[in-house]
Amino acid sequence: MDHLSADQLATIKQAYPLSRTVMRPVVGAGHPLATVRQPVSTHELEPHVQLVLSDPVDPAGQNYGLASARLWRFADLNRRYDFVLAGFGWCRMPEHLFADALGDGRLVELVIQDDTAPRDGLTIFAAHARDRVLGPGATHLLSALRKRFAA
Repeated sequence: MDHLSADQLATIKQAYPLSRTVMRPVVGAGHPLATVRQPVSTHELEPHVQLVLSDPVDPAGQNYGLASARLWRFADLNRRYDFVLAGFGWCRMPEHLFADALGDGRLVELVIQDDTAPRDGLTIFAAHARDRVLGPGATHLLSALRKRFAA
């Protein structure tokens, strides 16, 4: 399964892929990287702050797509979005969340040379632990999510 560690897989009884979300590297319009009009190398990204999401339960957990030596970690996607808009660093954001800011010029999409991030996006899963049987509410929610994302 996409991007699940062996430890995560060991604790999962069932994982249901719901959808995919495309992640694109973006930077606030006032950030120095916003003026670069050519593909940026990872060497050029290294000195700039990268705003990354961390699992609040396991902040030392697995990382994906790191290119900077300076990381600021966030447990909340919305706070990270505020920081990238304010020009404090760059990050990869779900495409659907930044479309308006990209369209009105508040954000600029970066093109990264030899970017290893999956261009087709990341899979979003619904999953539950092996030792937890789903109750009626969770079963209904899972069913509704699978139907909604299947459309």
